[in-house]
Amino acid sequence: MLTLLVVLLLPLSLSLSPLLPPPPLLLPSAISYCQLHGLLTVSSDLTSLPVPFSLRPQTFPAVHFNRVKALAKPLNDLYYRIATNASYLQTTLALTATADSFTKSLLSLHSKIYCTPTPNPLLSPARLGLLRSDYMLTAAGCKQIEVNSIASSFGCMCTGVSNMHNYLADKFNQPTNQQVPRSLPNDATSCLANALALSHTQYLKRHSIPPNNGRSTVLFVIQPNETNLMDQYALQHALETRHNISVARISLASAATLVTRDPTTGSLHLADTEITTIYFRAGYTPADYSESAGGPTATWSGRALLENSRATKCPDLGLHLAGTKKVQQDLTNREVLEEFARGGNDVDALHATFAEQYSLGKDLSDEVARRVTARLTANPNLWVLKPQREGGGCNSYGAAIMTMVEGAGGVQFLDGYVLMERLFPETQVAELVRGGRMSENVEVVSELGIFSTFYDDGNVKESEYAGYLLRTKSVDTDEGGVAAGASVVSSISLT
Repeated sequence: MLTLLVVLLLPLSLSLSPLLPPPPLLLPSAISYCQLHGLLTVSSDLTSLPVPFSLRPQTFPAVHFNRVKALAKPLNDLYYRIATNASYLQTTLALTATADSFTKSLLSLHSKIYCTPTPNPLLSPARLGLLRSDYMLTAAGCKQIEVNSIASSFGCMCTGVSNMHNYLADKFNQPTNQQVPRSLPNDATSCLANALALSHTQYLKRHSIPPNNGRSTVLFVIQPNETNLMDQYALQHALETRHNISVARISLASAATLVTRDPTTGSLHLADTEITTIYFRAGYTPADYSESAGGPTATWSGRALLENSRATKCPDLGLHLAGTKKVQQDLTNREVLEEFARGGNDVDALHATFAEQYSLGKDLSDEVARRVTARLTANPNLWVLKPQREGGGCNSYGAAIMTMVEGAGGVQFLDGYVLMERLFPETQVAELVRGGRMSENVEVVSELGIFSTFYDDGNVKESEYAGYLLRTKSVDTDEGGVAAGASVVSSISLT
């Protein structure tokens, strides 16, 4: 707060300086923009703070950005084919499920609904995906960290931060001195909303329901005590104001008691409204099925009820499981990738972004286990150990990996884990703002997320690039989540 007070007392003439505006001069305008445009995090007591952000965009080479942007549609096709191949998912994740109870529960529910001898005619024929593929720019080019197939967040926040950066450029730049870099335009909010709206509209057409009848809704499944509310509300607002689509919000536990299913048609109803599309912003972590979330019985019942219906799921269980770390690792096998990608150029471009990975546990032969152990022991800081988890804060690094390997009795006893080469991206210097307080001259690295959307119901098929997310963090921070407190939201200035 002291920094803000000093800035507000600076002479107005400083804002017209032909030199690069000092960070303290930009900060009040940035914070007021965040407050005015809902770029906020909300705590459990409903107090709010500006979303963590960088004061200026981070530079990013256009050639590398365009390469991964061009992979958005091939990735959509790849993950659609994986999500619809139930036998592949069951087989590939079977060993993981023996060691990971959460994956086991998801895989069991997937088997009950999608692996029946006779397909359930009441299930939705439509598949909807809102994906985010995350990359780091290394000396070898952009390398993929993971693909998020459920609850891919911060698209709306990054749209807002990109707009905020351009607002600062418009305010402080001079015609002859463009010192505040402009941000690459980002329309993730509209793109994500368009995909959900398409799903909603096609559902109404498929079931001959009049549009705008006030009795149909898109359902957001949310976590209790959600702090990333504004990211969700921005998407909800876009659906309501730009598409005239009603949005309802409930938790998994509430779904078990508030949502009903018509046994004849498979339709879902919340009060007197029919649910057309289910957008999961919860359900991707064991905590979403814990006592604090309403208890395992209610939450798993809610997930099963929603899944086993004619409503379009975003994602359905197939696409949720396709986003697991084990599947990502399996795709580094070129034969597996070729089976699903079905295109020479796409295979080469996709495979070039994959980092070296190993599925640990009984998947490893003795020879490969010895080789992996030798490399890991020689320098554990070159690796990341990943469980089958989303949401950040779950990975192990360096000495912690060796502790886990030694405690388990060796790499062949770590079923459910994936070992991935650690990526070392290029560094920059930035000003990071958390809780309204700024840290200057921070050496940082960034993680680029490429959003993409796909919809396919057998008759209508769409696949699109859907904007980007840039998360920036201190170079000495291992994890990368904004919600976990590790990163801030930034934007891109192409070079």
